[in-house]
Parts: sequence; structure tokens; C-alpha cells
Amino acid sequence: PIKPVTLDNYHNRIRAMLTTLVDNGMCPDDFPSLAFVVDPTTVKRAFELRLGGRPLDDKARLDLHGIATAVLSIARYLDLDKDSPDEDRRARLRQLAKKVRFKASGMCEKNRERLIPLFDPSVRTKLLNLPLEVAHELRTVKAPTVRQAQRMQMAAALDTLLHVPMRIRNLSELDLSSTIIPPVAGSIGCWRISIPACGVKNQWAIDAQLGEEVGAILDRYVTLFRPVLMRGPTSALFVGQRGARK
Repeated sequence: PIKPVTLDNYHNRIRAMLTTLVDNGMCPDDFPSLAFVVDPTTVKRAFELRLGGRPLDDKARLDLHGIATAVLSIARYLDLDKDSPDEDRRARLRQLAKKVRFKASGMCEKNRERLIPLFDPSVRTKLLNLPLEVAHELRTVKAPTVRQAQRMQMAAALDTLLHVPMRIRNLSELDLSSTIIPPVAGSIGCWRISIPACGVKNQWAIDAQLGEEVGAILDRYVTLFRPVLMRGPTSALFVGQRGARK
């Protein structure tokens, strides 16, 4: 099954495509079904309009590649050629997708801009020290409140990211029964993160052993603070407001 976030992304891509077509003279009645929406002629027209005569640079490819991915997924689901196998519309869609294919390389411009403040050593130092500062503030807590548990969770999550960079989704899906392994018998240190390639967007497996510093924060979070956030049994490392995975 498609993940909700993927479905939401597909919805946004198709809506953007249809908005372009309607803004340029097509009528909503021209799309009586999804099959008409993902017809190669319709998709090609949308691509031409979204380009608007501009060169097919990386920015344009990123936009059209997202639409093409959503369209191909829908076409597969509909089995688009089952009633007209000679037309081979899916093959035509694959050709369109190939022309606009975008392969990410390095960091996108938006993320680079977000990191600019960290070029300031004082800002960078504050970020690096934040997990330890929060853990230090909460060092004497024995019966944490929900707010204190959330702060410790933030500290544990941030410290994990600082030691093992990963996508937020991979972080939120860390699971104590599979992808993040605590030390034997609950001893401090030597926590391990192991995420298979199939669970990572760039298909590179994540396998890392955490040091004692971040291990101590994780151990205290899991032992004392995490139970406050739980509403029932769960192996999720980071628990959301409803007691389930974040």
C-alpha cells in the first residue's frame, strides 16, 4: 500500500498539473475520470504549459519528474491499457517520464539556505550543545511532566541526528525492536542504528554505532521520559502526542 505521505504528494502533483491545464483554457469537464487525467496527450500538454518555453533545467526537471512519477503510479493502478492494449499508453508515459527524469545530486538549494546560519560559529556551537544543555537541565527530574518528556525527546532526537544524519522520516520511524538497538542489559553507550537500504530514500543503508554521550541521553530518555508519552504498548523510539509513533 502507498504511504499516506506519498499519496498526499501524488495528490498535490496531480492538482498542480490540472490547475495548469485549467488556467490555460481546459474545462474541468474535460477530465471525467483519472484515465483521462493520466492520458499521455494530457500529460504532454501539461508539461509543455508548465515549461512555458523555458529550458528543461534541473528546476524544471524536478517539477515535471514529480508529476510523471505520480502519473505513472496512477496508470499502473488503473492498468491503463487493459481495454486498449494496442495503444500502449503506459509506454508513452514512460517515454515522457524518461525525458524529464531528475536525479538528485547533493543538497537542494532550499536546504543549503537553511544551513547558512550555521556558518556562524556561535550559532553552530549553540546547536551542538543544545542536547547536552537540555539533558543537564533535566538531570534531577525523577517524575517528569509531559512537557519535560517532550523536551528530553527533542534532545535525544537532535543528538541522534547530529551523530547520524538521516531524513526526518527515518528518525521518526526508529524502532526499538528493529532499527535502533539499545546496549545489552540497558548499560550506557553502544547504542546502534541499523536501517536497511530499502528503508532509505537514496538506497544507502544506515549502520552506525553511537558513542557514550548520545547513548547516555537515549538511555535516560527511554528509561524515564519515554514512558510518560506512551498511551499503550509501542516499540517506537519517538512517541507522539497520541502515544503512537511520531
